Amino acid sequence: MAKASIFQDPRYLEFVERFHADPLRFAVSVCGMSPSFDQEDLLFAISPPNAKVSVVSGTSTGKTAAFGRIALWHLLCHPVAVYEGKVEIGSNTYIGAPRINQVADGVWKEMNDVYLAIANGPYGWINDYYEITKTRVAVKGFEDQWFITQVAMQQGQAIGVAGKHRYWQLIIIDEAAGVSDDHFDVIDGTQTQGGNRTLMASQGVRNAGRFYESHHNLSRDNGGSWISLRFSSERSPF
Repeated sequence: MAKASIFQDPRYLEFVERFHADPLRFAVSVCGMSPSFDQEDLLFAISPPNAKVSVVSGTSTGKTAAFGRIALWHLLCHPVAVYEGKVEIGSNTYIGAPRINQVADGVWKEMNDVYLAIANGPYGWINDYYEITKTRVAVKGFEDQWFITQVAMQQGQAIGVAGKHRYWQLIIIDEAAGVSDDHFDVIDGTQTQGGNRTLMASQGVRNAGRFYESHHNLSRDNGGSWISLRFSSERSPF
């Protein structure tokens, strides 16, 4: 007997309507999160469909925890895009870092923790419809269309997001100060649709490069397109 599709669950439409435009509400109500003020700022900033958000972060700020919840929100709350006469099923999320193990050790660990938290909450039924493996998270029955995956962004390597296009597409770059401008040039060329979000974070360890510029001449405060946030270790409750 074939397993039921997520679209056949009568609870799912209301779930999407409730959380599609509100990642903060998703993090609190679905994941059981008690966000810090910095995490709230990030969850609010990433909510617009074409958001570009850059975070300078100290240590133990909860930044990676927020990334894990944002990734699952994007997966579970963006099932369909209808535009230009097309109907697309599912969202695509790419999570990258200069070394691929940084993704596995960071955001992937958080998503596994969130999976357990969701299972023990009021929306535990949603876990029946997606699976987390070591390198990929996918909605069951739509594995090739509707997923979260890892990409390496090491200097000199092939650029993993080249040619990737989806209306609901999120690219997350961790340790972004270590990612070369060549990768960011490709990301800029990829993220051209109205539902494309880009999120990056790092410690402020370099005074050059795209991550640095996103907090200076490319920030909204200076007429650019990046919302720049700062996560403070001193202010963090973690």
